Amino acid sequence: MRFSSSRITRGLLGLAALATVLVSMAPAAHADTRLFSDHDTLDLSGDWIVTYGYAPGLVYDSSGQHLIPVALGPSNPNGVHFDALGPNAHGGTKYKGYFINTLPGTVYEYRGTFDADTLYDARGFQLVQMLLLYGPDQDVSVWSGMHHPISTEPARVEILGGYAYNTGQLGNFTMVKYR
Repeated sequence: MRFSSSRITRGLLGLAALATVLVSMAPAAHADTRLFSDHDTLDLSGDWIVTYGYAPGLVYDSSGQHLIPVALGPSNPNGVHFDALGPNAHGGTKYKGYFINTLPGTVYEYRGTFDADTLYDARGFQLVQMLLLYGPDQDVSVWSGMHHPISTEPARVEILGGYAYNTGQLGNFTMVKYR
């Protein structure tokens, strides 16, 4: 697959914009309930519910406990399945992901396939870096996030992050493991 240098440049500029988005994700009014550990475990294998917004920012849902993206569109949330491909050079695992239509409450919309990596070196939280490719010479987006374990819900597996498209769109996303 070929990408022009201007497409790659726009994608990299989008990543720079993500830094600003990720810094201002959570309102300061809520207590930090993340579990701090140097033994973070995260396995992307399986089914996930991915919700993304069409503008930067995350807000708390009606329960006041979970962050969700702002400016949700009609095609949310989506089901995505990831398969592990093996270890990577960054202390994590390489994955392949694709959209699925089998999860209750999700909207199926084929938007391409994910090439994903977890990044971890036995320190802090696992990071996730994903490249979403939608057809040859079409949309490309970069998704970056962090495993967000919550002390009050240790069974919930959640990733919070931001994304940028080569078309200029950027926003935030959440991923919650379904099974």
